[in-house]
Amino acid sequence: FQSLYVKTFCSLKPVLVMKIVKMEEDEETTSPKKQRRKRKLRKDFSPEPSPPDSEEGSEEGEEKKRRRGRRKKKKESPPEPEKELTDLQQIYKIVEHLVASSGAAAFLERPDDSMFGMSDYYEIVTKPMWLKEVERKYEAEEYTTATEVAADVRLMLENCYHYWGPCDTLSKRALKLEQVFENRIAALPENVQKLCSLEATHGDIVKEEPDDSSPKKSNSKKGGYVSKLLNWVMSGKGRSDDKPASTQETLNKARRAEREAAEKQLAQWENDNLLTPIVKDQIASMWEFPVIGQFLHLVYNVLNIDPISHLELERMLLMPQASNTLATLITSMLIPPLFRAKLEVGPAMPYSIWTER
Repeated sequence: FQSLYVKTFCSLKPVLVMKIVKMEEDEETTSPKKQRRKRKLRKDFSPEPSPPDSEEGSEEGEEKKRRRGRRKKKKESPPEPEKELTDLQQIYKIVEHLVASSGAAAFLERPDDSMFGMSDYYEIVTKPMWLKEVERKYEAEEYTTATEVAADVRLMLENCYHYWGPCDTLSKRALKLEQVFENRIAALPENVQKLCSLEATHGDIVKEEPDDSSPKKSNSKKGGYVSKLLNWVMSGKGRSDDKPASTQETLNKARRAEREAAEKQLAQWENDNLLTPIVKDQIASMWEFPVIGQFLHLVYNVLNIDPISHLELERMLLMPQASNTLATLITSMLIPPLFRAKLEVGPAMPYSIWTER
């Protein structure tokens, strides 16, 4: 075996030598790119140089390292603190909220005495006020304190209660606006609350209010919000103008007498012609009435209409051609949702139009 191994090695020796020579030649003739890569690899794996003796050299090295690394994020400046709103600005924000609310459409513009049932409006109310007028006075810088703004908003509500009475639809809408207004004022700082309080605008109400121990009567049948302003107006002590008390009371009594006479006449006509005993028996046996009433109770806020009682529901279905409540309800269901906010401003659709649709 040894002789055989020696012979094979001698025969392969020249081949191995030639391969080694070729490899050396290839290394000498390698491309400059590969040589650069090798140099980089040698540098990377080479030991780190000793730190420079001088401080200047160390600073230069740190600067180079910083340049190679990620850029440092710039420190963000702290946000500027919000400017505190003045008393006028805070109360005006509440006015803007009232203007944008759905029930404020009837209180945006100046009351129009040419509309039905308002011919004597300016005989009874000599200091009219509306929300657009409050906005105009604020933009014209006619207000100097928040008390003046709150007084004008309450004057608008007082006029409504005074002219229409507590049971009218507009008075109910005004009651909702008053509740929102008073709740927003209660959320303001204490110093602004004092400027916008009832004591600041209507000191007479607070002085004549009974003690807290006495029971307070709600202004709505279901209970809830108690309006001192409405109670004060209905007591006859509040007046929105400078007329003598005797003249004002005479006008109020005349209007009340007219309304009471019209209501009695309507009730008598209903009993004689509309709600006869036969009709009452038929209505009592119809299950559809409670279902319709429940549906209207759930959607009256969405449709922007007032709650409809069971008696009013019977009336409007028994005489659909003459019912304003039914016309308003159908109009709200047929118009686009965006126009429901101004439903009470424009007239309702006539019976002949909405029956075709």
